[in-house]
Amino acid sequence: FRTPLFPTVPIVAILINLCIIGSLAFIEGQEIVLYTGVPVIIGIYLYYILVHSKRVQKLQEVAE
Repeated sequence: FRTPLFPTVPIVAILINLCIIGSLAFIEGQEIVLYTGVPVIIGIYLYYILVHSKRVQKLQEVAE
């Protein structure tokens, strides 16, 4: 399965998301989203890296 415009589309999507997140700082009443949402997303990402990646490594060791 090949995705058309593979390297371009994900990069553009990330840039658009960053622009939207950055624009929230300028909308009155939406600053709370930055103060709460961004740390929650970072926490979830760190949890995934620290817990899930170790689980995948263990599964690969067992499979060998």
